[in-house]
Amino acid sequence: MFTAPPKLHITLMMLVLLNDDEKRRIAEDVEKMCSSLQPSLKNLPELTLQGLDIMNDDPTDVNVLYATVKDPSNSLQNFSDTLLEKLKPHPFTVDDLNRDSVKIHVTLMKTSADKQRKTRNGFDATKILEKYQDFYFGKFSPKSIHISARFNQDHSTGYYACLHEINL
Repeated sequence: MFTAPPKLHITLMMLVLLNDDEKRRIAEDVEKMCSSLQPSLKNLPELTLQGLDIMNDDPTDVNVLYATVKDPSNSLQNFSDTLLEKLKPHPFTVDDLNRDSVKIHVTLMKTSADKQRKTRNGFDATKILEKYQDFYFGKFSPKSIHISARFNQDHSTGYYACLHEINL
């Protein structure tokens, strides 16, 4: 249920890539997009992880609990929203791009789907949210953007296998 420390990361968006050709093509396309958007991230200030939130509206039946990312300059949010807009017409299936803004977050807890029933059993996060709603996790400076393979692991780091990395 808890995200393993080596796998903690900021999630910008999820892509559904079905084969190696799609993975290669999205890496190339995101690289091109990022090269034009990268100047907006050159002077990115430290980001702050502070506060908890959930992906749904019912704190008694939660599937994802996450830490919020605070960006005083709004640079990462602007970059992410622009990237989202550029990916909307992309030929690959992209998860939930029918929105106007990216929810930048760090997943801390999530339930796993029951593969046979394709359902999730949520948990009650009420007390966690009450106690740690404004919890200060710390500050950090992102160094790169990864396109990560969700179900594959780099055994040397414990992190997801990196399909492509763009240094900031």
